[in-house]
Amino acid sequence: MTIHQIIIQSLYVGIFYVGINWLISKYRGEERPTPAGMLISGLGFALLFGTVQWYFMPTEKKPEVPGQRFEAPAVEETQRSLNREVNFAQTAAEPEQRTIVKTNYGQLVFSTHGATLSAATYHHQTDHVVVDLESIHPKPETEREKAFFLVALDEHTPYYYTLGELTENDEQIRLQYHATTSAGQIEKLFIIDKNKYKIDVALTIKPEGAVRPRLIWASPFIFDHTKPENVSGVVDENHSLTKYGLSGYREKLNDSLWLSPTTFGAEDRYFLHALCADPHHFAQRAYYRVGVENIYPILEGPTVSKETTWQLSFYVGPKEHEALVAVDAHLADTLDYGWLGFIAKPMLAILKWLAQYLHSFGWAIILFTLVLRLLLLPLSMRGTKAAQQGQEMQRKLAYLKQRYKDDPEGLQREQAALIQKYGMASLGGFSAGCLPLLIQLPLFFAMNRVLSSSIELYRAPFLWMRDLSAKDPLYILPVLVAASFLLTTMQTGERQQRVQGIFMALFFGAFAVGFSAGLSLFFIVSTLVGAVPLLMRRKA
Repeated sequence: MTIHQIIIQSLYVGIFYVGINWLISKYRGEERPTPAGMLISGLGFALLFGTVQWYFMPTEKKPEVPGQRFEAPAVEETQRSLNREVNFAQTAAEPEQRTIVKTNYGQLVFSTHGATLSAATYHHQTDHVVVDLESIHPKPETEREKAFFLVALDEHTPYYYTLGELTENDEQIRLQYHATTSAGQIEKLFIIDKNKYKIDVALTIKPEGAVRPRLIWASPFIFDHTKPENVSGVVDENHSLTKYGLSGYREKLNDSLWLSPTTFGAEDRYFLHALCADPHHFAQRAYYRVGVENIYPILEGPTVSKETTWQLSFYVGPKEHEALVAVDAHLADTLDYGWLGFIAKPMLAILKWLAQYLHSFGWAIILFTLVLRLLLLPLSMRGTKAAQQGQEMQRKLAYLKQRYKDDPEGLQREQAALIQKYGMASLGGFSAGCLPLLIQLPLFFAMNRVLSSSIELYRAPFLWMRDLSAKDPLYILPVLVAASFLLTTMQTGERQQRVQGIFMALFFGAFAVGFSAGLSLFFIVSTLVGAVPLLMRRKA
């Protein structure tokens, strides 16, 4: 959805909102709002709706040219066709030998078939329960071109390797593989960091003639959660990370070419597989092979005719802030916190801290929301008071217009005295009532980023919900969202606002169907606590 479409849609919603208010006033025989009042309320609601639309339905960011580059590329590099095919050498099949590598964060399995990373399992802890997550899965021999860290040549790509050196110390594990074909010899050395999600690949080519190697790997995939639209290509463009989602940029990913990228790879919501360092400048060109639910990053090296060695570093693991920064601080930009990251990051840190003591992210969300709303309580009470003063002033203005309908000068005098007593701000009843909500919107948006994009909350259970980062499977929470909003509105005491509250409750309830369970929980608790100032004002 483009910004232009969001603006048009928001204006239509604002007009619809004003029309509903006008019809309600006409039906009840009340004095209809002034044109200025309708304009202010319509624009205010359109702004609110447009902000929500923009946040939850990000606009497409189309590159000016397919695959922006850091430097002006050579003509032959851009015109040369992209090579996504892998032509394997015709040799007799050899049995597979797997090597299991255990690290402090999980388990990796390497295979002599392609000298590739066959599987990757990570120990994910949530609510003091350890769950194993697998982002890389073994491929059958019929899909050998999809193997992780496969080295491909233009022709005679080797598939059957021999395991050579295997060494280990307290910091790292080293696995060396080698193979020989008519195109030359390939030696591949994996250096696995035991404490970081970092894998170095040292590649040595001893060619027979001219050889152009390519290194291919795959995007992460979690069988029970990831959907195709969660998969994105990640590219360093103009010193910032740009993402191209599989669902919205399939053609772009198929057609784009990048020269000498410093960061290149693929991600889903919770995992990242990406190049993060290339000190020997192996990557001359980079592009993608696009599948149905996966994308395969391809790094194309230079053409060499003598023995050459390169070493590349990759981040292969979950998108946790501390883990990303430990490998490369630049990778932290892959976390989907948006422009509210300065709010979202402290929120996540507080939730993680609370969950350590409460042993539940669900209770951590509830307690965090209670504390947050208590801190905002003075602001909410002032907003409620301002809204009630605005309503009272509107009633008095209506009374004065009726009393002095035949005395314009008297009406003007009494209106001036009333405005002097209450102030001009009281005329904006809509603005006064929505001010606390508008101030809380950044907190709501930041919490949505935290709850829907942080792997820390993935598979965190609470009550009947098995995963606070996913939607409520029973759709109970969206109903409670609407009920909590309606309960709050019923405390206003104004019949017209109650009718409007029913409309708004249905609107938010329908919108909450797309919320994560954690975000719905946050919204319900926040809304119920927000009703406290209204109850206190009514009893006063």
